[in-house]
Order: sequence, then structure tokens, then C-alpha cells
Amino acid sequence: MDLLVTKLTDTSKNKRDIYDSSKGEMALNLPISNISNKRPITIENNKKYLDAINQMLAKSLPSVIVTEKEEIFSVVSYKDIFKLVKKDIEKPKYMIEYIGKENVYGDEFELIQEYANKTMQKITKKLNKGNIEYDTLKIVLKTQGNTEGTHLRKIKINISISKGSHTISISNEITQTNTQDIRSNKNKQKWNPALLVQTTLKKLEKRVFQERKKRK
Repeated sequence: MDLLVTKLTDTSKNKRDIYDSSKGEMALNLPISNISNKRPITIENNKKYLDAINQMLAKSLPSVIVTEKEEIFSVVSYKDIFKLVKKDIEKPKYMIEYIGKENVYGDEFELIQEYANKTMQKITKKLNKGNIEYDTLKIVLKTQGNTEGTHLRKIKINISISKGSHTISISNEITQTNTQDIRSNKNKQKWNPALLVQTTLKKLEKRVFQERKKRK
């Protein structure tokens, strides 16, 4: 851009074209100092993208130098802006709300998030050729008696999907009534909050598609 700007704005008699036919050489062979902008436009890295865009528009520049404490930190260009806009456009247009996530372990919650996102992606893709019909998924996790000393150990899942006032809900739960139940290998395998959420999401997904068929 500096090369092009130099060529377009230079009004001196000694202006040199990109290719100097009289000498058979390219202006690209010139030292950088001959054409580089001595006072480049910069912006601090704590500024917003919008500030960078405004500077680029005001000065008709394709990029600005990003600085940190007056030292070069990076460069932001129009390509970075395009990538940012593309990412925003492709961002999921639905919301997933989790209540009671503190009742499960971190790795269990990560799996629950993964299952929930996959379910919403599948539903929004299949319904109405990708147009979003449901925009909110709510997952409520409730547990009771999480120690072996209690007489009741329960986890209950309630999942709802909605658009405006229209809501479809489904629940599921696991209950262990005594210490022997808790210690049995068969019940330990069942006591899996992430798996319970996945199973419940599949049931919800089935209900959504069944309702869709009824509407048609």
C-alpha cells in the first residue's frame, strides 16, 4: 500500500513508475526507506475493534499497527475484521442455560455441555431447513443425599426447549434407596449425570421431531 500510495500521490518531476523502462529496473528494488510511511497510524492494543475500523476508514487504510506501551505489538487488517464478522455470523443463535451445575463434577459438566450443544445443532439444522425454531435450552440438575451415610441418593434432570411461550419439557431421574444400592456395581454404572442428561436430551429431541410432524 505504501508503494501504491507513493506512486499515486507523488507529484514530483522525478516520480518513478513501478517499472522504470528507461533503466530497465523495478521500483520494487528501491530501499524501503524511500517509500515507507514515516508516521504510520497506530492504535493501542487495549482499544476496541471498532476503534481500529474507524481509524482505517478515516485514513483509507487496509491495516493499522497495534502497539503496547509505544512498542509494536501486532498488526490488525481488514482481513482480521472480516474473520471477526464471519465468526459472529456463524455464532449459534440459541442460548443454553444450566442450573445446578455445581451438583456435578467439572468433567461431567463438560460432557453435558457437549451433549447439549450437539442436540441444539441437530434440532436447529433439521427444523425448517436450518432456521431456528427453538432458541432456548434449559437444563436443571438437582441432587439429594450425595453421601453414603444418607438413606436416599437421587439425581433429577429437567430439560426444556422453548421459543417464546411455547415449551417442551422432559424429566428423568436416578434414585438409590440404601447403601447397598449405592455400592452395587450395576447402580454405580447408572449413576452417571452426563449419561442421564444425554439420554434425556435424546428423548427431548424425539419429542421435538414428533411435534413437528403433527404440525405438518
